[in-house]
Amino acid sequence: MDSHTLDVLEWPKIQEFLRRRCSGPMGRRVAAQMEPENDVARIRLAVTQTDELRALLDSGVTLPLTGLDDPNEIFERSEKNNRPFEPREISSLMAALRRTRDLAQCVLENRNVLIEVGALVAQFLDVDDLICLMDDVIDPPDAMKDSASPKLFQLRSQYGQIEEDIQEQLRKLTENSAVRAALQNTGATLRQGRWVLAVKLDMKGRVRGILHDRSQTGSTVFIEPAIIVPLSNRLRELETAIAAEVSRILWQLTKEMRQNKNRILHTANILAWLDFSQAKAQFSKDFNMVSATYSADGVLRLIAARHPLLVAAQKSDDSLKVVPLDIRLRDGFRLLVVTGPNTGGKTVTLKTVGLLQLMYQAGLHVPAEAGTRIPIFTSIHADIGDEQSISQSLSTFSGHISNIAKILKNCGRRSLVLLDELGAGTDPAEGAALGRAILEALRQRRSAGVVTTHLGSLKEYAFEHAEVENASVAFDKETMRPTYELLIGQPGNSNALNIAGRYGLDEDVLARARTELKAHEERPEHEMIQKLQESRQKLEATRSESEKHLIRSKNLAKSAEEKQRHLEKKSRRIKTEAEGVIDTVLKELQADLAPYLRQLANVPKTLKPAVQKVEEILAATFQSTTLSERRRQYIAALKKQDEVFVPRFGQKCRIRKIHRTQEKLTVVVGKMTMEINYDDVAIYSESE
Repeated sequence: MDSHTLDVLEWPKIQEFLRRRCSGPMGRRVAAQMEPENDVARIRLAVTQTDELRALLDSGVTLPLTGLDDPNEIFERSEKNNRPFEPREISSLMAALRRTRDLAQCVLENRNVLIEVGALVAQFLDVDDLICLMDDVIDPPDAMKDSASPKLFQLRSQYGQIEEDIQEQLRKLTENSAVRAALQNTGATLRQGRWVLAVKLDMKGRVRGILHDRSQTGSTVFIEPAIIVPLSNRLRELETAIAAEVSRILWQLTKEMRQNKNRILHTANILAWLDFSQAKAQFSKDFNMVSATYSADGVLRLIAARHPLLVAAQKSDDSLKVVPLDIRLRDGFRLLVVTGPNTGGKTVTLKTVGLLQLMYQAGLHVPAEAGTRIPIFTSIHADIGDEQSISQSLSTFSGHISNIAKILKNCGRRSLVLLDELGAGTDPAEGAALGRAILEALRQRRSAGVVTTHLGSLKEYAFEHAEVENASVAFDKETMRPTYELLIGQPGNSNALNIAGRYGLDEDVLARARTELKAHEERPEHEMIQKLQESRQKLEATRSESEKHLIRSKNLAKSAEEKQRHLEKKSRRIKTEAEGVIDTVLKELQADLAPYLRQLANVPKTLKPAVQKVEEILAATFQSTTLSERRRQYIAALKKQDEVFVPRFGQKCRIRKIHRTQEKLTVVVGKMTMEINYDDVAIYSESE
């Protein structure tokens, strides 16, 4: 996507909105790199993932993604400095890999909502071996286990024993009354890694040993008693050996992790995308956004659209009013020429259209209302604002023309072009001629676009071509303020005379200007344009009303279809439950009768035919129910790799093995395999 367009439409601010809503550095990295794209399948998938996570947030549930470091950064630091992973970093890697289990469980619990997100979570690789490898070594958050190696266990055990011996020797020494009298305090302390006693300067002769330090006042000296010096020396030797063994273990584990770097970073990338996607959903919720419908026919229709930066400003200033914008393109016309006074919201209109288009093509929801339809453009171009460049010796006009020249070289029928104040900054006649030529170039290239201007000649151009339409931002002549409402089919006026009068221009000057304006308006061509304008306004009003009725009809039809599907599903569920109850009752009856039937085996011979007949009738009853027969047929037809719905798991499971004689199945549930009975399988799937 064109970087200049992203800048003038303030795309970096949208990235920042998302960065602030990510749980950790992985998601923030994706948000910082986020750009719109033009692949239809990828965009629609990203939007669907946002839909699902927004629904999850609305239900009060969030994905467990907090408190994770970025494995990419951990690998980069280690490789850049040629050092092994630190225990804290290994603990972070372990936490990231373990989080895949939490996410799998969350998806399982919300499987009816998280379809595409669940498919993404299913792409996690099996990393249990790496987790076990790290878990054998590290005790989170930043300690190495004594059991990390037999040698480390031995060294640390020796170290602990010698420390105990040192403390015991110090205890015995300080129990001596002469030594105790020489001490500033009875406790031992560490100085430069050695255990020492704080001894009064004038009594230092009572404690034989090595003087290591003095207090700031000089009244106290710190002496390592001679009796523990050999033990302390051995302790230092063990510390060196332990450090070497720890380093060896960390390097060994680091090399193992580096060999599995792709597996770990695969997991990290999925975690990053999930964090970013959840941030998109949170952004949608915070700004009351909707999921736009993909417009396969290329029509752009924004309903009650709001500029996200204005929505953000409104959140901090309740007095600020954001007027929703209704706009369409490629729906009877491809180019829209917006006119009206300065500060009338024309530039906001341009930026709203452009920014919402960028947001949709980045897989985001948009601040608009339901019914919003957005196509996908292969390129989006914008020329907005003051393009003056001192470094390139370009005036404002030259800067605009330089950008427009680049746009015309790169735009086509699948491009969206946004031009602000076309033809301004130069002689009005030349500017108008140039503006008409640029509009004609866009029309011939069949580009979609929105153009703002003050020039009346460009309004006339819109009347002359069916593919071009006029629009204006409404203006209240009483208050002399814009209402920011976009009126399609109606060109705007600059209202220069009314504004000039409000700001004190002499009445005789205004009268002369009105006379000039009236003469212009009485020209035949102006009258013809006026009538054409009125006709277009009536047509636009009729079209708008028809569209409202059509949307209302579609919503009613959709609601009726949803109710019908709900009733059919409910009916099937009730039928399944009823047959399940019947099946259960018959099984319980069979179990209850079994001991009595066994007792009847001992009846006199004369009654045995009757007993046998009773047994045959009961057996036939138990085995001839519709449900039992259907279950037998269903189970008999099953084969390996088939999917069956298991109610107690609440999901479909794939068959790994069938145990016909035991009437059992081995099925895959998530990443686990479990053995279930035939009776655990439902004939109806959850979808039915």
